[in-house]
Amino acid sequence: MLHLWRACWFIFAAILGNPVVAQEYPAKPIRIIITGGAGGSTDVVARIVGDKLAGVLGQSLVYDNRPGASGIIAAELAARSAPDGYTMYLGTLGGLAVNVSLYKKLPYDPVRDFAPVTLVGSQPYMLVVHPSVPAKSVAELVKLAKRAPGHVSFSHTGIGSATHLAGALLEGAAGVTFLSVPYKSPAHFTAVISGEVSFTITSVYLSWVQVQAGKIRALAVTGKQRSAVAPNVPTMVEAGVPGYEMGNWYGLLMPAATSPAIVSLMSARISEVLKRPDARASLAKAEVEAIGGSPQEFAKFIAAETAKFAALIKHAGIKAE
Repeated sequence: MLHLWRACWFIFAAILGNPVVAQEYPAKPIRIIITGGAGGSTDVVARIVGDKLAGVLGQSLVYDNRPGASGIIAAELAARSAPDGYTMYLGTLGGLAVNVSLYKKLPYDPVRDFAPVTLVGSQPYMLVVHPSVPAKSVAELVKLAKRAPGHVSFSHTGIGSATHLAGALLEGAAGVTFLSVPYKSPAHFTAVISGEVSFTITSVYLSWVQVQAGKIRALAVTGKQRSAVAPNVPTMVEAGVPGYEMGNWYGLLMPAATSPAIVSLMSARISEVLKRPDARASLAKAEVEAIGGSPQEFAKFIAAETAKFAALIKHAGIKAE
């Protein structure tokens, strides 16, 4: 009887401790704050997951795009939002694992201000060059850069951005120096198409149509394995750059004081969505590999990525402007 009484008490206490969940959460639409503008990769991921999640939750998702300032605008807004379970934040590598090493002061703390929900997915990049560049492989591009240090130009989306770090990682691995040219996205990409710069390392999703049209040439992809849409393009490791792996990733979080019961519930629901063949197929079209998992697993992942890029930023001497 004593064991039965204790079991009943724990169940009763759990219900009392999670009144929002007990009252059939969610009871109204949920906002997703997106680090990126409409139509960009982050926006595409948010809408694929959000639209399918709405069917599971029985509530609509409201998409709130807040691009700019290396993801700081979106992250600060999310951190200051009410922890009532009705705000989620789709963060990326930059806002959650890189900015803390780039900026002396941030208006948010990636660890203190957020409750990780789940890692949504990862997205490899593709190294593409303008057709006029006399390099048909990464090895040939590296040789060009070694012959003329600082003359082979490389476009990216700003100091400390994932696309910038992709180039810095290649510089360190290959022992070369590129001419770094920052642009706003997607101008960094059109600059390669127009021939303003030699190359960029950006999303496969953004690149592949232009590669097929012959406007740019693909030399490598940056994931662990080849891309399903570009199976003939080698990985960076296969192209002769040992240990090179780079790409963006996407994860959903909530304000730090959000009820753990809500966080766990949302993590489970989102992970369910990410296991569905239709969701995985839609994300795959955007060159995003669906992942999912627990809040604890996502927290450990963020910590590991933060340490990895802190070391790269320090070694490369990268400083935010």
